[in-house]
Amino acid sequence: MLDRNKGIEYFGILAVVISVLFVGFEIRQANRIAIGTTSHDIQRNFMAINELILVDKEVAALLVKLRHPDVELTEVETVQVGAYARRMINSWTAIEEAYESGLLSESVYLSAVDDVNSLIKHVPGILPYYRTFFAEYGQKREYDLLKPLEAASSN
Repeated sequence: MLDRNKGIEYFGILAVVISVLFVGFEIRQANRIAIGTTSHDIQRNFMAINELILVDKEVAALLVKLRHPDVELTEVETVQVGAYARRMINSWTAIEEAYESGLLSESVYLSAVDDVNSLIKHVPGILPYYRTFFAEYGQKREYDLLKPLEAASSN
């Protein structure tokens, strides 16, 4: 009887160990799915922006105008640029938060860093809109991705 109880006890311990290992495997798999989903969502966002630029000649022409630092825009263009600036800030802050949470790879994060720096270098006409954004909205927290943009737009 004692051997039977010990056998049941060992079997119970083995079942618990197997259950814990299975839960660990499931958590790891869920994390991988979350990381992949986050990366794909970010890529889809940027693909949508690129597709808009490819398809809409007015948007493409507006971005060409913004290559010049002292560009004059119509009221409609000003609204469009403001919306574009906010969308990019939302994208970049989401990228940084996902990266800090472990839901995004370093390579995707570094691509976002390159994206911010490229915008500063090649689209200087948009910088006043970021200056206005930072002045009106402020920031609840600091984002490393936005620091170069804040510095460039404050000049």
